[in-house]
Amino acid sequence: MNLVDMARRQDKNLVLTADLVSTGGTKWEMLKRAVSQVAGSFIYASKRRVGGVLYRGFELSIREKTCLCLKSPFKWHPFRQKPEFTGWQIMAVDAKAEGACLHVLLKRRSSGAVLGQQRVGLAASLEPIGLPHPPDTLDDPSDVDLILTFDGAAGGRAFLAVHRVLDRADILKLCRGRGVEIGPGPNPQILPSDDCDVTYVEQSSPEAWEALYNTRGALRIERSLWSRYTIGEAYPLPVDDQTLDFVFCSHVFEHLANPLGHLEHWYTKLRPGGVVVGVVPDVGGSKDYVFEPCPVGDLLEEYARGAMQPTVDHYRRWAAFRAPGADPMEFLKAGRSIHVHFYTYDNMVSLLRQAAERIGYGWFNVHYTPNHKDFYFVVGK
Repeated sequence: MNLVDMARRQDKNLVLTADLVSTGGTKWEMLKRAVSQVAGSFIYASKRRVGGVLYRGFELSIREKTCLCLKSPFKWHPFRQKPEFTGWQIMAVDAKAEGACLHVLLKRRSSGAVLGQQRVGLAASLEPIGLPHPPDTLDDPSDVDLILTFDGAAGGRAFLAVHRVLDRADILKLCRGRGVEIGPGPNPQILPSDDCDVTYVEQSSPEAWEALYNTRGALRIERSLWSRYTIGEAYPLPVDDQTLDFVFCSHVFEHLANPLGHLEHWYTKLRPGGVVVGVVPDVGGSKDYVFEPCPVGDLLEEYARGAMQPTVDHYRRWAAFRAPGADPMEFLKAGRSIHVHFYTYDNMVSLLRQAAERIGYGWFNVHYTPNHKDFYFVVGK
């Protein structure tokens, strides 16, 4: 799970305990430096390059008061599968921290009983953090918490690496030639250049979008690009067949019913050698962790039916966690934008394999690392 993203969203299922807790932002920078020199405990979001690889995580003071508590982890993805490791790693930042010990506990919240524990010694290199094995039968998973704390108060600093940082530039550079970016909002990611002629496809004009969402003028709007916007949908995409070198979408694909149907439609718009490039939230690294990843069998059934719009069943699944007690039909009638499907590395690979077998795509690739907020996919004609 992505602890950094949870902290920034003030997710109720993550509790950070220290004298100073900072999730980032320039106003905290001086405080971070000051706190590092004094006796108080701290947890703050940071990035660190280790062995040439950039990680996002937390810098921690090694003190008894420093504590991270993930509530009810076995209710959520991916811990409800009871993996051997959390996907997180930890290391000593300074010599004083080397030899200190991270204590990893599974505790019953109601009684304080310890159900499982592991210890991880801190060294100058990253060490994986295991998930203590819970009892084979958990009568109430919501009553069990995962707690990370330190034995003693040795002092020094540790870095808790939550995930490796993916570089989006690796996929943006694939968007060359003539193409479209679907659903860019006011800030497109694919910009026009000598080797990139891009059109932005949005459900409404940029003027209407700004009037609706930017009444206070807080969002940066690049008006020089407005001439490149056209009103349309992911299906039907308002371009001629076999005229595109790329289709790009960021945090759009999860809003689409019948993803295979959309990939098939986009295939008709691509020239030979063209690519579809997407950025998709990962169930285990985003706020979608409360949902189950979608079985590929369900996606194949949608493809067979040929329906391209969300149904009340999609809204019912979404509303169970996002609007419990509400009538999902009301959201459907209002056209509420929701995450229709929920993706992981595994079901995305399976989906793209189906796109190759059933539609004719020649190759695909998925750029993924555990606990990242999103991942990237590329599929080529």
